[in-house]
Amino acid sequence: MKYHLIFVFMLLSSASGFAQKIEIDHAHFFEIDSSFSWEFYYSISNDQLKYNHDSEDKFKAELECNLSILKGQDTIRSDFWSITDVRSVKDSVIRDLIGQKSYKMKAGNYKIYFSYKKYDGSVKTDKISLKLELNNSNVELGVLQLARSVQKSDITSPFSKYGFYVIPNPECVYATNQMDLYICHSYKVVKDPDDDDQYSLRYKILDAAKMPVIKEIDTLTIEKDNIYFKYYNTSLNGLPSGVYYAQVEIYKGIYLFETKEKKFYIYNYELPLETTLVFNEDVLFEMSEFSTMTDKQVDVALEMAKVVSHDTDKELFARLTTVKGKQRALYRFWQLRDRDTSTRVNETLMDFNTRVRYANKHFSTNQSKDNGWKTGRGIVLMRYGFPDDKDIHSVSMETRAWEEWHYTRFEGGAFFYFVERLGYNDYDLVHSTVTGEVYNPDWYNQYVPTEGDTRTTIELDNGTYNK
Repeated sequence: MKYHLIFVFMLLSSASGFAQKIEIDHAHFFEIDSSFSWEFYYSISNDQLKYNHDSEDKFKAELECNLSILKGQDTIRSDFWSITDVRSVKDSVIRDLIGQKSYKMKAGNYKIYFSYKKYDGSVKTDKISLKLELNNSNVELGVLQLARSVQKSDITSPFSKYGFYVIPNPECVYATNQMDLYICHSYKVVKDPDDDDQYSLRYKILDAAKMPVIKEIDTLTIEKDNIYFKYYNTSLNGLPSGVYYAQVEIYKGIYLFETKEKKFYIYNYELPLETTLVFNEDVLFEMSEFSTMTDKQVDVALEMAKVVSHDTDKELFARLTTVKGKQRALYRFWQLRDRDTSTRVNETLMDFNTRVRYANKHFSTNQSKDNGWKTGRGIVLMRYGFPDDKDIHSVSMETRAWEEWHYTRFEGGAFFYFVERLGYNDYDLVHSTVTGEVYNPDWYNQYVPTEGDTRTTIELDNGTYNK
Protein backbone atom coordinates (compact mmCIF):
# COMPACT_ATOMS: atom_id res chain seq x y z
CA MET A 1 0.00 0.00 0.00
CA LYS A 2 1.45 3.32 -1.04
CA TYR A 3 1.47 6.20 1.36
CA HIS A 4 1.37 9.88 0.72
CA LEU A 5 2.53 12.86 2.72
CA ILE A 6 1.42 16.44 2.39
CA PHE A 7 3.37 19.28 3.99
CA VAL A 8 1.07 21.82 5.59
CA PHE A 9 3.04 25.01 6.23
CA MET A 10 2.10 26.97 9.32
CA LEU A 11 3.40 29.73 11.51
CA LEU A 12 4.62 29.05 15.03
CA SER A 13 1.24 30.09 16.34
CA SER A 14 -0.54 27.30 14.45
CA ALA A 15 -2.08 24.12 15.88
CA SER A 16 1.09 22.14 15.14
CA GLY A 17 2.89 23.91 17.93
CA PHE A 18 0.80 21.98 20.44
CA ALA A 19 1.69 18.49 19.20
CA GLN A 20 4.15 16.67 21.45
CA LYS A 21 4.09 13.35 19.62
CA ILE A 22 2.65 11.72 16.56
CA GLU A 23 -1.13 12.15 16.47
CA ILE A 24 -3.47 9.57 14.94
CA ASP A 25 -7.11 9.32 14.01
CA HIS A 26 -9.27 7.05 11.88
CA ALA A 27 -12.63 6.80 10.11
CA HIS A 28 -14.44 4.32 7.92
CA PHE A 29 -16.56 4.71 4.82
CA PHE A 30 -19.08 2.30 3.30
CA GLU A 31 -18.53 0.60 -0.02
CA ILE A 32 -21.24 -0.60 -2.41
CA ASP A 33 -20.17 -4.27 -2.06
CA SER A 34 -20.86 -4.28 1.74
CA SER A 35 -17.17 -3.84 2.53
CA PHE A 36 -15.55 -0.84 4.22
CA SER A 37 -12.78 1.58 3.39
CA TRP A 38 -10.98 2.10 6.69
CA GLU A 39 -8.67 5.11 6.77
CA PHE A 40 -5.85 5.70 9.24
CA TYR A 41 -4.50 9.26 9.60
CA TYR A 42 -1.29 10.40 11.24
CA SER A 43 0.47 13.70 11.78
CA ILE A 44 3.57 15.03 13.50
CA SER A 45 5.02 18.50 13.67
CA ASN A 46 8.51 18.72 12.20
CA ASP A 47 9.74 20.60 15.27
CA GLN A 48 9.27 17.33 17.18
CA LEU A 49 11.79 15.50 14.95
CA LYS A 50 15.52 15.00 15.30
CA TYR A 51 17.35 16.02 12.12
CA ASN A 52 20.72 14.61 11.09
CA HIS A 53 23.09 15.96 8.48
CA ASP A 54 22.34 14.37 5.11
CA SER A 55 24.29 16.18 2.36
CA GLU A 56 25.72 19.68 1.91
CA ASP A 57 23.24 22.02 3.63
CA LYS A 58 20.46 19.40 3.86
CA PHE A 59 19.29 17.71 7.02
CA LYS A 60 17.01 14.68 7.19
CA ALA A 61 14.64 13.25 9.81
CA GLU A 62 12.96 9.85 9.77
CA LEU A 63 10.27 8.00 11.68
CA GLU A 64 9.86 4.29 11.07
CA CYS A 65 6.19 3.29 11.37
CA ASN A 66 4.38 -0.02 11.65
CA LEU A 67 0.65 -0.68 11.59
CA SER A 68 -0.81 -4.15 12.22
CA ILE A 69 -4.44 -5.21 11.84
CA LEU A 70 -5.61 -8.24 13.80
CA LYS A 71 -8.88 -10.14 13.51
CA GLY A 72 -9.12 -12.42 16.50
CA GLN A 73 -5.61 -13.73 17.03
CA ASP A 74 -4.67 -13.55 13.34
CA THR A 75 -2.67 -10.67 11.84
CA ILE A 76 -4.36 -9.97 8.52
CA ARG A 77 -2.24 -6.95 7.57
CA SER A 78 1.09 -5.48 8.63
CA ASP A 79 2.53 -2.38 6.98
CA PHE A 80 5.92 -0.73 7.43
CA TRP A 81 6.81 2.73 6.14
CA SER A 82 8.90 5.76 7.02
CA ILE A 83 7.87 9.37 7.54
CA THR A 84 10.74 11.46 6.20
CA ASP A 85 11.44 15.16 6.00
CA VAL A 86 14.39 17.01 4.48
CA ARG A 87 15.12 20.64 5.27
CA SER A 88 17.89 23.12 4.62
CA VAL A 89 19.85 25.12 7.18
CA LYS A 90 17.78 28.20 6.35
CA ASP A 91 14.45 26.34 6.61
CA SER A 92 12.88 27.29 9.95
CA VAL A 93 9.21 26.92 9.02
CA ILE A 94 7.13 24.79 11.37
CA ARG A 95 4.96 22.34 9.42
CA ASP A 96 2.86 19.29 10.03
CA LEU A 97 3.73 16.08 8.22
CA ILE A 98 0.39 14.46 7.48
CA GLY A 99 -0.17 11.00 6.02
CA GLN A 100 -2.94 8.55 5.37
CA LYS A 101 -3.23 4.79 4.90
CA SER A 102 -6.35 3.16 3.47
CA TYR A 103 -7.51 -0.45 3.71
CA LYS A 104 -10.46 -2.33 2.29
CA MET A 105 -11.98 -4.44 5.07
CA LYS A 106 -14.99 -6.65 5.72
CA ALA A 107 -17.43 -6.46 8.61
CA GLY A 108 -16.03 -7.73 11.89
CA ASN A 109 -14.11 -6.85 15.03
CA TYR A 110 -10.47 -5.81 14.72
CA LYS A 111 -7.57 -4.68 16.85
CA ILE A 112 -5.19 -2.08 15.46
CA TYR A 113 -1.63 -1.66 16.70
CA PHE A 114 0.47 1.31 15.58
CA SER A 115 4.06 1.94 16.62
CA TYR A 116 6.83 4.29 15.55
CA LYS A 117 10.53 4.64 16.25
CA LYS A 118 12.32 7.95 16.64
CA TYR A 119 15.86 8.12 15.31
CA ASP A 120 17.34 10.47 17.88
CA GLY A 121 20.45 8.65 18.95
CA SER A 122 18.70 6.13 21.16
CA VAL A 123 15.78 4.54 19.36
CA LYS A 124 12.46 5.08 21.13
CA THR A 125 9.34 3.10 20.30
CA ASP A 126 5.87 4.43 21.09
CA LYS A 127 2.93 2.06 20.76
CA ILE A 128 -0.74 2.90 20.29
CA SER A 129 -3.63 0.44 20.15
CA LEU A 130 -7.29 0.83 19.30
CA LYS A 131 -10.34 -1.33 18.67
CA LEU A 132 -12.36 -1.28 15.48
CA GLU A 133 -15.84 -2.68 14.97
CA LEU A 134 -17.32 -2.64 11.47
CA ASN A 135 -21.01 -3.52 11.17
CA ASN A 136 -23.36 -3.97 8.25
CA SER A 137 -26.77 -2.61 9.20
CA ASN A 138 -29.57 -1.30 7.03
CA VAL A 139 -29.16 2.19 8.48
CA GLU A 140 -25.66 3.12 9.60
CA LEU A 141 -23.45 6.16 10.17
CA GLY A 142 -19.74 5.81 9.57
CA VAL A 143 -17.12 7.04 12.02
CA LEU A 144 -16.59 10.78 11.56
CA GLN A 145 -13.47 12.26 9.99
CA LEU A 146 -12.44 15.80 10.90
CA ALA A 147 -10.65 17.52 8.03
CA ARG A 148 -8.64 20.67 7.40
CA SER A 149 -10.14 21.18 3.95
CA VAL A 150 -12.40 19.50 1.40
CA GLN A 151 -12.25 20.34 -2.29
CA LYS A 152 -13.98 18.90 -5.33
CA SER A 153 -11.30 17.16 -7.39
CA ASP A 154 -10.83 14.47 -10.03
CA ILE A 155 -7.21 13.89 -8.97
CA THR A 156 -6.51 10.37 -7.72
CA SER A 157 -4.45 10.26 -4.53
CA PRO A 158 -4.64 8.67 -1.07
CA PHE A 159 -6.50 11.79 0.05
CA SER A 160 -9.21 11.35 -2.61
CA LYS A 161 -12.63 9.82 -2.05
CA TYR A 162 -16.02 10.18 -3.66
CA GLY A 163 -14.71 12.86 -6.02
CA PHE A 164 -13.28 15.05 -3.23
CA TYR A 165 -9.74 15.83 -2.08
CA VAL A 166 -9.85 15.68 1.72
CA ILE A 167 -6.91 16.72 3.91
CA PRO A 168 -7.37 15.07 7.32
CA ASN A 169 -6.83 16.68 10.70
CA PRO A 170 -5.49 13.84 12.89
CA GLU A 171 -4.75 16.21 15.82
CA CYS A 172 -8.43 17.31 15.88
CA VAL A 173 -7.16 20.82 16.72
CA TYR A 174 -8.33 24.11 15.19
CA ALA A 175 -6.40 27.29 15.92
CA THR A 176 -6.87 31.02 15.36
CA ASN A 177 -5.52 30.98 11.81
CA GLN A 178 -7.44 27.83 10.84
CA MET A 179 -11.04 27.97 12.06
CA ASP A 180 -12.89 26.18 9.25
CA LEU A 181 -14.20 22.82 10.46
CA TYR A 182 -15.05 20.05 8.00
CA ILE A 183 -16.97 16.97 9.19
CA CYS A 184 -16.77 14.11 6.68
CA HIS A 185 -18.68 10.87 6.92
CA SER A 186 -20.54 8.24 4.96
CA TYR A 187 -23.92 6.79 5.72
CA LYS A 188 -26.01 3.93 4.43
CA VAL A 189 -29.78 3.63 4.23
CA VAL A 190 -31.39 0.44 2.92
CA LYS A 191 -35.14 0.89 3.25
CA ASP A 192 -37.64 -1.91 3.62
CA PRO A 193 -40.40 -1.86 0.96
CA ASP A 194 -42.97 -0.82 3.58
CA ASP A 195 -40.73 1.82 5.18
CA ASP A 196 -42.32 5.20 4.46
CA ASP A 197 -40.31 7.19 6.99
CA GLN A 198 -38.18 10.09 5.87
CA TYR A 199 -34.58 10.12 7.05
CA SER A 200 -32.71 13.26 8.05
CA LEU A 201 -29.24 14.26 9.19
CA ARG A 202 -28.57 16.81 11.93
CA TYR A 203 -25.17 18.37 12.52
CA LYS A 204 -24.27 19.95 15.83
CA ILE A 205 -21.22 21.45 17.47
CA LEU A 206 -21.40 20.91 21.22
CA ASP A 207 -19.36 22.54 23.96
CA ALA A 208 -17.66 20.64 26.78
CA ALA A 209 -20.97 20.45 28.66
CA LYS A 210 -22.60 18.88 25.59
CA MET A 211 -24.69 21.99 24.95
CA PRO A 212 -25.13 22.88 21.24
CA VAL A 213 -23.38 26.03 20.01
CA ILE A 214 -23.89 25.41 16.26
CA LYS A 215 -26.78 23.40 14.83
CA GLU A 216 -28.00 22.63 11.31
CA ILE A 217 -30.74 20.31 10.07
CA ASP A 218 -30.44 18.68 6.65
CA THR A 219 -33.54 16.77 5.54
CA LEU A 220 -32.86 13.96 3.10
CA THR A 221 -34.98 12.04 0.65
CA ILE A 222 -33.55 8.53 0.65
CA GLU A 223 -34.04 6.06 -2.16
CA LYS A 224 -33.59 2.33 -1.65
CA ASP A 225 -30.12 0.80 -1.22
CA ASN A 226 -28.03 3.96 -1.21
CA ILE A 227 -24.59 4.70 0.20
CA TYR A 228 -23.63 8.33 0.57
CA PHE A 229 -20.64 10.53 1.35
CA LYS A 230 -21.30 13.93 2.86
CA TYR A 231 -19.36 16.72 4.46
CA TYR A 232 -20.51 19.61 6.60
CA ASN A 233 -18.50 22.83 6.79
CA THR A 234 -18.83 25.56 9.38
CA SER A 235 -16.69 28.36 10.78
CA LEU A 236 -15.53 28.16 14.40
CA ASN A 237 -14.86 31.89 14.59
CA GLY A 238 -16.36 33.43 17.69
CA LEU A 239 -16.02 30.29 19.80
CA PRO A 240 -13.65 30.49 22.79
CA SER A 241 -10.78 28.09 23.39
CA GLY A 242 -11.79 24.75 24.84
CA VAL A 243 -13.06 21.23 24.21
CA TYR A 244 -15.87 20.68 21.72
CA TYR A 245 -17.69 17.81 20.05
CA ALA A 246 -18.69 17.42 16.41
CA GLN A 247 -21.94 15.44 16.33
CA VAL A 248 -23.96 13.91 13.52
CA GLU A 249 -27.40 12.38 14.12
CA ILE A 250 -29.52 10.38 11.72
CA TYR A 251 -33.26 10.44 12.33
CA LYS A 252 -35.89 8.01 11.11
CA GLY A 253 -38.97 10.16 10.94
CA ILE A 254 -39.05 11.99 14.27
CA TYR A 255 -37.00 9.38 16.13
CA LEU A 256 -33.25 9.53 16.69
CA PHE A 257 -31.79 6.39 15.11
CA GLU A 258 -28.04 6.78 15.64
CA THR A 259 -25.46 9.33 16.75
CA LYS A 260 -21.76 9.64 15.98
CA GLU A 261 -19.48 12.24 17.51
CA LYS A 262 -15.82 13.20 17.71
CA LYS A 263 -14.00 15.41 20.19
CA PHE A 264 -11.88 18.32 18.97
CA TYR A 265 -10.12 21.34 20.44
CA ILE A 266 -10.13 25.05 19.70
CA TYR A 267 -7.18 27.32 20.51
CA ASN A 268 -8.57 30.78 19.89
CA TYR A 269 -5.99 33.31 21.07
CA GLU A 270 -8.50 36.14 20.84
CA LEU A 271 -11.00 34.27 23.05
CA PRO A 272 -9.16 32.28 25.75
CA LEU A 273 -10.73 29.54 27.84
CA GLU A 274 -13.76 30.85 29.69
CA THR A 275 -13.77 30.78 33.48
CA THR A 276 -15.80 27.87 34.82
CA LEU A 277 -18.94 28.89 36.70
CA VAL A 278 -19.72 27.21 40.02
CA PHE A 279 -23.31 26.04 40.59
CA ASN A 280 -24.97 24.48 43.62
CA GLU A 281 -26.58 21.04 43.43
CA ASP A 282 -30.11 22.36 42.92
CA VAL A 283 -29.07 24.36 39.86
CA LEU A 284 -27.01 21.48 38.47
CA PHE A 285 -29.94 19.11 38.92
CA GLU A 286 -32.29 21.46 37.08
CA MET A 287 -29.73 21.68 34.25
CA SER A 288 -29.46 17.89 34.04
CA GLU A 289 -31.36 15.52 31.76
CA PHE A 290 -33.03 13.91 34.79
CA SER A 291 -35.06 16.98 35.74
CA THR A 292 -37.15 16.78 32.56
CA MET A 293 -37.74 13.00 32.50
CA THR A 294 -41.34 11.81 32.33
CA ASP A 295 -42.75 9.15 34.67
CA LYS A 296 -42.14 6.42 32.07
CA GLN A 297 -38.66 7.64 31.19
CA VAL A 298 -37.53 7.82 34.80
CA ASP A 299 -38.78 4.27 35.50
CA VAL A 300 -36.81 2.93 32.54
CA ALA A 301 -33.72 4.89 33.66
CA LEU A 302 -34.04 3.38 37.15
CA GLU A 303 -34.23 -0.14 35.73
CA MET A 304 -31.09 0.54 33.71
CA ALA A 305 -29.30 1.95 36.76
CA LYS A 306 -30.14 -1.20 38.74
CA VAL A 307 -27.92 -3.18 36.36
CA VAL A 308 -24.83 -1.40 37.72
CA SER A 309 -26.07 -0.62 41.24
CA HIS A 310 -25.47 -2.21 44.63
CA ASP A 311 -28.11 -3.66 46.95
CA THR A 312 -28.30 -0.44 48.99
CA ASP A 313 -29.09 1.54 45.83
CA LYS A 314 -31.78 -0.95 44.84
CA GLU A 315 -33.37 -0.67 48.29
CA LEU A 316 -33.44 3.12 47.93
CA PHE A 317 -34.95 2.92 44.44
CA ALA A 318 -37.67 0.57 45.73
CA ARG A 319 -38.81 3.14 48.32
CA LEU A 320 -39.21 5.98 45.82
CA THR A 321 -42.80 6.91 44.97
CA THR A 322 -42.73 10.34 43.28
CA VAL A 323 -41.31 11.30 39.90
CA LYS A 324 -39.29 14.15 41.41
CA GLY A 325 -37.81 11.82 44.03
CA LYS A 326 -36.81 9.31 41.35
CA GLN A 327 -35.26 12.09 39.28
CA ARG A 328 -33.20 13.32 42.22
CA ALA A 329 -32.09 9.79 43.13
CA LEU A 330 -30.92 9.14 39.58
CA TYR A 331 -29.06 12.43 39.46
CA ARG A 332 -27.19 11.67 42.69
CA PHE A 333 -26.60 8.04 41.70
CA TRP A 334 -24.73 9.06 38.55
CA GLN A 335 -23.10 12.11 40.13
CA LEU A 336 -21.38 9.85 42.68
CA ARG A 337 -20.01 7.76 39.82
CA ASP A 338 -18.68 10.67 37.76
CA ARG A 339 -15.00 9.84 37.24
CA ASP A 340 -14.01 13.43 36.41
CA THR A 341 -15.80 16.03 38.53
CA SER A 342 -13.67 18.83 37.09
CA THR A 343 -15.91 18.90 33.99
CA ARG A 344 -19.60 19.67 33.66
CA VAL A 345 -20.00 16.44 31.70
CA ASN A 346 -20.54 13.13 33.49
CA GLU A 347 -18.19 10.91 31.49
CA THR A 348 -19.32 7.76 33.31
CA LEU A 349 -22.96 8.37 32.40
CA MET A 350 -21.99 9.22 28.82
CA ASP A 351 -20.17 5.89 28.48
CA PHE A 352 -23.10 4.05 30.02
CA ASN A 353 -25.58 5.66 27.61
CA THR A 354 -23.30 4.78 24.71
CA ARG A 355 -23.43 1.13 25.77
CA VAL A 356 -27.22 1.28 26.10
CA ARG A 357 -27.58 2.69 22.58
CA TYR A 358 -25.20 0.04 21.24
CA ALA A 359 -27.15 -2.74 22.97
CA ASN A 360 -30.49 -1.48 21.65
CA LYS A 361 -29.10 -1.25 18.13
CA HIS A 362 -27.30 -4.60 17.98
CA PHE A 363 -28.91 -6.86 20.60
CA SER A 364 -32.62 -6.05 20.36
CA THR A 365 -34.83 -9.02 19.56
CA ASN A 366 -37.32 -9.28 16.73
CA GLN A 367 -40.16 -8.62 19.17
CA SER A 368 -38.88 -5.15 20.10
CA LYS A 369 -36.40 -2.64 18.69
CA ASP A 370 -35.41 -1.05 21.99
CA ASN A 371 -35.01 -3.97 24.40
CA GLY A 372 -31.38 -4.79 23.64
CA TRP A 373 -30.28 -3.47 27.03
CA LYS A 374 -32.49 -6.08 28.75
CA THR A 375 -30.91 -9.07 26.98
CA GLY A 376 -28.03 -11.16 28.31
CA ARG A 377 -25.43 -9.45 26.16
CA GLY A 378 -26.92 -6.03 26.86
CA ILE A 379 -26.76 -6.45 30.63
CA VAL A 380 -23.17 -7.67 30.54
CA LEU A 381 -22.23 -4.78 28.22
CA MET A 382 -23.82 -2.23 30.54
CA ARG A 383 -22.26 -3.74 33.64
CA TYR A 384 -18.73 -4.47 32.42
CA GLY A 385 -18.28 -2.42 29.25
CA PHE A 386 -17.10 -3.58 25.85
CA PRO A 387 -15.11 -6.84 25.88
CA ASP A 388 -11.48 -7.00 24.82
CA ASP A 389 -12.21 -9.95 22.53
CA LYS A 390 -15.24 -11.65 21.04
CA ASP A 391 -15.49 -15.15 19.62
CA ILE A 392 -18.67 -15.41 17.55
CA HIS A 393 -20.09 -18.75 16.35
CA SER A 394 -22.95 -18.78 13.85
CA VAL A 395 -25.85 -21.20 13.95
CA SER A 396 -25.44 -24.52 12.13
CA MET A 397 -27.46 -27.69 11.61
CA GLU A 398 -26.00 -29.21 14.78
CA THR A 399 -25.39 -26.20 17.03
CA ARG A 400 -27.05 -23.01 18.14
CA ALA A 401 -25.36 -19.65 17.68
CA TRP A 402 -23.18 -18.68 20.63
CA GLU A 403 -20.65 -16.05 21.64
CA GLU A 404 -17.67 -15.90 23.98
CA TRP A 405 -16.66 -12.54 25.46
CA HIS A 406 -13.28 -12.07 27.10
CA TYR A 407 -12.26 -9.28 29.51
CA THR A 408 -8.64 -8.96 30.57
CA ARG A 409 -9.30 -6.28 33.21
CA PHE A 410 -11.52 -8.32 35.57
CA GLU A 411 -10.42 -11.02 38.00
CA GLY A 412 -7.26 -11.80 36.05
CA GLY A 413 -9.22 -12.54 32.90
CA ALA A 414 -12.99 -13.07 32.78
CA PHE A 415 -15.19 -14.96 30.31
CA PHE A 416 -18.89 -14.74 29.47
CA TYR A 417 -20.74 -17.25 27.29
CA PHE A 418 -24.03 -16.53 25.54
CA VAL A 419 -26.28 -18.90 23.58
CA GLU A 420 -29.12 -18.00 21.22
CA ARG A 421 -31.48 -20.65 22.57
CA LEU A 422 -34.79 -19.51 21.08
CA GLY A 423 -33.65 -17.47 18.09
CA TYR A 424 -34.79 -13.88 17.44
CA ASN A 425 -31.27 -12.54 18.25
CA ASP A 426 -32.02 -13.21 21.94
CA TYR A 427 -28.85 -14.56 23.56
CA ASP A 428 -28.93 -15.89 27.12
CA LEU A 429 -25.97 -15.68 29.47
CA VAL A 430 -25.35 -19.34 30.34
CA HIS A 431 -21.94 -19.25 32.04
CA SER A 432 -19.37 -16.79 33.39
CA THR A 433 -16.14 -16.99 35.35
CA VAL A 434 -16.94 -13.72 37.18
CA THR A 435 -17.87 -14.06 40.83
CA GLY A 436 -21.60 -13.57 41.37
CA GLU A 437 -22.63 -14.25 37.78
CA VAL A 438 -24.27 -17.46 36.54
CA TYR A 439 -21.81 -20.37 36.84
CA ASN A 440 -22.27 -23.54 34.77
CA PRO A 441 -19.08 -25.22 33.45
CA ASP A 442 -21.23 -27.70 31.49
CA TRP A 443 -22.97 -24.92 29.57
CA TYR A 444 -21.78 -26.02 26.14
CA ASN A 445 -23.14 -29.56 26.35
CA GLN A 446 -26.44 -28.35 27.82
CA TYR A 447 -27.23 -25.48 25.48
CA VAL A 448 -25.19 -25.43 22.26
CA PRO A 449 -26.15 -28.74 20.57
CA THR A 450 -29.60 -28.51 19.01
CA GLU A 451 -30.44 -31.94 20.48
CA GLY A 452 -30.67 -32.59 24.22
CA ASP A 453 -31.47 -29.11 25.60
CA THR A 454 -34.40 -29.71 27.95
CA ARG A 455 -34.25 -26.69 30.29
CA THR A 456 -37.01 -24.15 29.92
CA THR A 457 -36.53 -20.45 29.50
CA ILE A 458 -37.89 -19.86 33.03
CA GLU A 459 -35.38 -22.30 34.51
CA LEU A 460 -32.59 -20.56 32.64
CA ASP A 461 -33.70 -17.07 33.65
CA ASN A 462 -33.82 -17.98 37.32
CA GLY A 463 -30.09 -18.50 37.39
CA THR A 464 -28.89 -16.05 34.81
CA TYR A 465 -28.59 -12.56 36.29
CA ASN A 466 -28.15 -10.73 39.57
CA LYS A 467 -31.39 -8.79 39.54
